[in-house]
Amino acid sequence: MARRHMHDPFSEEGALELLAQTTERLIRGGLLPDVAATTALKIYMEQLDSSGPRVARTIIDNKANHKRHRRDNQRFETRLRRHWGDGLDILYAVASVYYECGAELTDRKSRETGGPLVEALAGLNARCCRVAFEVHHLLSGGFAMGGLARCRTLHEIAVTAIVLGEYSSKEGFEDLPRRYIEHHYVLNYSDALIYQRDAAKLGEEKFSDSEMAELKRLRDEVISKYGPEYATSYGWAAGIGGKKSPRFSDLEKIAGVSHLRTYYKLASHHIHSDAKDAILNVMRRGDKVGYLYGRTNIGLAEPAGMALGSVAQCFSTHVCALAPIDPRDLVAMKAVQELVTAGYKAFAAGDESVNAAEERYQAEQNRQAP
Repeated sequence: MARRHMHDPFSEEGALELLAQTTERLIRGGLLPDVAATTALKIYMEQLDSSGPRVARTIIDNKANHKRHRRDNQRFETRLRRHWGDGLDILYAVASVYYECGAELTDRKSRETGGPLVEALAGLNARCCRVAFEVHHLLSGGFAMGGLARCRTLHEIAVTAIVLGEYSSKEGFEDLPRRYIEHHYVLNYSDALIYQRDAAKLGEEKFSDSEMAELKRLRDEVISKYGPEYATSYGWAAGIGGKKSPRFSDLEKIAGVSHLRTYYKLASHHIHSDAKDAILNVMRRGDKVGYLYGRTNIGLAEPAGMALGSVAQCFSTHVCALAPIDPRDLVAMKAVQELVTAGYKAFAAGDESVNAAEERYQAEQNRQAP
């Protein structure tokens, strides 16, 4: 006798069918209808609970599928480099030069003079290089929007470096680097309060009363030292440009890069779960429209340009703020500026290459259409 067709037990139709059959068998076994229905649902839910680990193990053990995905990703990245390879190599070179020259500059200045400005710029140099390498990695994998999101951080690092570099030598702001460094005491206590509130729900151990008291003491100490405005998010920059409680947009103006706010806002959409990012994640290819779920070979020029510019700003500030300037550092800075210009051109060429390839593809699709 032929087997009766059975729906997928995990689909809505399959679940209802399975529940009905189980209920029927239980009733034939002597259970009342209401009790049979409740028991059938309990049995089904137990099956769902036990199926999850089995399905997870099957996915983990499916090595062939994992290998296929890795192979597909490698092939995609190879195709991506046909359009963007020159630009990506320049972006990596820029980050590498700043990594090597910035570290050497920091080491030399630490031996010669040291001080809070050297320390502050050293930390920003390290973060700038790390994030630039992250952007390069994301773009090389086809994650342009992820790269743009990290470029927001690069922009913030560059703005902070410029403000520190320009104002640390101005009268009344000689202590600015120290104010910047010690501001972590304010942020530490603020973070600790949130952690204390949520630790139990997270299954974490709370700070002890003495630990919280010490964090508060350190925070109160620096606020007493620098003034009440120091307690705000950018309190370390209080007073610059006449702003008692500056916002980041104020720091952009002070640094002379407020014209880049448009790119900063665009990058911000890819960090937050706002409605604008939902729209930006809709892709059109020919007559097809859909959401972007993974990699893409379009849109690399914007984050790459933002990254190149931010690294160049950080490098120039790092060199020029730590007088006297060594001729070797000037040469490296000029070389980076040349690389950045070449990078802009290479990514513009990559954009044109991708667009031309897509036009050829769509033309071929139209020729083959019935």
